[in-house]
Amino acid sequence: MANTSITLSRGALWKQRIGFGSIDFGRQIAQSLADTYLSAYLLNVVFGGLDETNYAKAAAAVSLMFLVCKVIDACSDFIIGALVDRTHTKIGRARPWIYGGCVVFLAGLLMLFGTATLFDGSSIAATMAFIYFAYVIYTTGLTMVNIPEGSLMTFMTTDPKERNMLATVRGITGGLGTSLIGSVVAPLVALLGASNDAVGYLRTALLLGIVMVAMTAAGNTAVSETKAQENPGQQAEKAAAKPQSNGSLLKNLIAYITTKNFVVELLFCFGNLFYVISLMSTMVYYITYYMNGNFAVMGVAMTVYSFAGLISPLIVPAMAIKLGKRPIALIGTSISAVGVALRFLAPSIPTMMIVGMAIAGFGGGFVGCMIQSTQPDIVDELTVKTRSINAGVIMASFSLACQIGSGIASSLIAGVLGASGYLGGAATQTASAMSAISFVWGGLPLLSLALIFVAMSFYDLDKKHKEFEPELEKIRQEQGM
Repeated sequence: MANTSITLSRGALWKQRIGFGSIDFGRQIAQSLADTYLSAYLLNVVFGGLDETNYAKAAAAVSLMFLVCKVIDACSDFIIGALVDRTHTKIGRARPWIYGGCVVFLAGLLMLFGTATLFDGSSIAATMAFIYFAYVIYTTGLTMVNIPEGSLMTFMTTDPKERNMLATVRGITGGLGTSLIGSVVAPLVALLGASNDAVGYLRTALLLGIVMVAMTAAGNTAVSETKAQENPGQQAEKAAAKPQSNGSLLKNLIAYITTKNFVVELLFCFGNLFYVISLMSTMVYYITYYMNGNFAVMGVAMTVYSFAGLISPLIVPAMAIKLGKRPIALIGTSISAVGVALRFLAPSIPTMMIVGMAIAGFGGGFVGCMIQSTQPDIVDELTVKTRSINAGVIMASFSLACQIGSGIASSLIAGVLGASGYLGGAATQTASAMSAISFVWGGLPLLSLALIFVAMSFYDLDKKHKEFEPELEKIRQEQGM
């Protein structure tokens, strides 16, 4: 088997790492735009002009939409995952999907953030029908990038150390993408919209979407999968071997859900996306009503959160060698909880919020790296257990957990705010609405971190991976990889 840490020069390795990180940077800026601002955009810009009664109906419809579309997205996750596993091209299994996916991703993003330029929100049914359609296009494009990107690390190398390095680079570039969103979106909306938020959001989505396509495509061109890295003799030898079947999908799925580490990773993914959405998308509401609309504070908080998250990944490779992945995940979760608690306990003090976000970002850098680094190891464990390579389907399962976490968090936020009497665009909110904002801002992130900590306490692949590496190599040879 071609192992990237052995067959590639130092310069080629870094080209691969930077390319892999560029894919995530591109995806992250587009996904973070939607994750952070879509809920507020729909409630405040698209439906912000409605009266109290109709606004409550619209808020409930938006809440339901996030859940329904996640169910639809679950189907596309597994379809794309299965297609990736059955794709065989000269450039690999995953990379062709990333090229096409980023274009679909851009189309969906523009449709979502163009809603307010096409509808005034007065017809809730018509507006929601369009939002449903646009959101399905958006999530399909995201899946076409995200599932192959997640599978790509498995196809690039089986070396755990190189995977830690790839996860570190990905964590840093992803953090830069998040930082960019936190720093530039509000100013861009104001600048490009000239006091028209509907136009400002659309033009901002177009600009950032173009950056996403460019970075994703460039990074995808720079990386290669292991088969492409082998010399002609190695490729001919594997071509002579008849590839084995990937096995029954249903049988494999049963094997997956009875594997402890697979279930742990599902909970890890669910909890992390729930945490990120509840941490980020509630900030707009909190800044507006607890800090008198001081969005300069939000920009600083998002920036320090993102840059603090770039520091911790730098020490992950060394920590992983000494401690293993489970301890790093637990440490990162605990640090994040301290930061969230700090900003929650001092709700109206900008300095405390900024410090809390910095601490949460530092802890989040560890957590993000561990999600990316543990997933390929679990793919390897399941490959040995089932004797079939289904990285796409497995990554689709993890993506599904992320999407459910994201959908439930978004739905809960919209539902809790709507039930509390929150009215988008109002100068002030009722006491119950203010309490609801406080809960979704602080309580939801802390609950999700508790789930992550408990789940990752059961992860045990740090030592087991070396034990099944010889068998993994044999199976990969049988599969012609």
